[in-house]
Amino acid sequence: MVDYHPTEQNEVENEAGVEEEEEEEEEEEEEEEDNIDDMERQLTAAISKVTTNDFEAWINHLKTFFDRCVAREDNL
Repeated sequence: MVDYHPTEQNEVENEAGVEEEEEEEEEEEEEEEDNIDDMERQLTAAISKVTTNDFEAWINHLKTFFDRCVAREDNL
């Protein structure tokens, strides 16, 4: 049987460990927010480059799959 009695040193080490974990979590959250902001900027830039002709071509391309999709054809 181990008799564990927390010491002041153990408590300081535990608090330091918790603070480090919290700092790491905050850094990860900030990095994730930066990634989201970057992705939003890239999507906005990409969307602004899509022309009406691009959109019409995509719709026509999708139509070519419609009958096969309704027929539930595999490996579309």
